[in-house]
Parts: sequence; C-alpha cells; structure tokens
Amino acid sequence: GMIILEDNPYGELRFAGQDIPTIKSMDEDGIVVYCSSFSKILSAGMRVGFLVAPDALMQKIVVAKQTNDVHTNLFFQMICARYMEHYDLDAQIQKVRNLYGKKCRLMLNALDKHMDKRIDYTRPEGGLFIWCRLPNHLSTAPLVKLAMERKVAIVPGEAFLSDSSGVSDGFRLNYSTPTEEQITRGIELLADAVAHYLQ
Repeated sequence: GMIILEDNPYGELRFAGQDIPTIKSMDEDGIVVYCSSFSKILSAGMRVGFLVAPDALMQKIVVAKQTNDVHTNLFFQMICARYMEHYDLDAQIQKVRNLYGKKCRLMLNALDKHMDKRIDYTRPEGGLFIWCRLPNHLSTAPLVKLAMERKVAIVPGEAFLSDSSGVSDGFRLNYSTPTEEQITRGIELLADAVAHYLQ
C-alpha cells in the first residue's frame, strides 16, 4: 500500500482564518505519517521534531534515523519534554501565533504602502513567509543583488525549484525574524530596489 507523509511544521502557526484539519486527523486506515517540529513554536535554534506513525512503520523509521544521525540532540529533547510537562504549550502556540500575525500584518501594510503595484504578493493566514512575484516573468537574480546592496535579504524563487538551472520570477520574504522597525524599513528599501529594477 501507499504511505502519505504529512510534513506540517507550520500547521500550528495559523493566525487568521479557520484552522485546517491535518490529513492525519482524517486517517482511518493508518497510512499517514505525520511530522512536525518544535523549532517553529519554541525556539528556532532547537531542531527537535516529532513523528506520528503506525507502530510497524515507526520501528523502521527509528532504524533509518539512527543510521543517519544516531539521535537528535538529547539536551534539546529534554528541554522540549520539560516544557510540555511544566508549561502550557497551547498558550505558547497562541502567543507565537499572535506575534507572527502582528508581524505579517505590519509587513503587508508596508508592502501595500511602498511596493510597486506590479508586484503580486500573497496574504498569508499563517506561517512565516510572504511570497512575491515580479511582473513579466522577470528573473529575481538581479533584484537579489539590488536588495543586498541595501542590506535587505530576500530568498530568490530559484532556491525552491527542482531544476537548479531554472529561472523564477518569485521571491520569499520572512517576517518572523526581523524586528518591527526592520520590517518597515526593510520593505521601504526593498521597494526602492524594485523601483530601480523595473525602471
């Protein structure tokens, strides 16, 4: 039979709209393996994830993981375990949702105010990123350089292509890490870079 792998590290970060049920929550046949992470809700540097799978498959997954890296950092695993024992994980998730929702709205407001109207961008209801697209299928490579000259980092769409020789008109913005001031100023500087590129 077929196994479905549901990789859902951003599922808990929905700050608008309705929560979307996981595929695993609808799994009646035991064919969904669910993966997620504590790194997005507790600490980005704490690379600890978790997996839910049928027992027979879990044993094979454990062996495969051990051949790859023996085990995940024990100290970080202990921190996650203690956090869940002594603190309210649901309250932490809500706190993170509120923070990212606020930062996302701030970035969207800055984009609405400063960005060239020919640039399309998503309006996320969760997660950590806004996806933008240049007009006329222009490559993002020159824009990346112009943005870096202004000390603004964007992730070019090429980083997400399966064909490394491909060209993309998309780029990704991250609102989770920068401060509110950096978001506002960064979008102003990025808008200036876009204006130079599109002139």
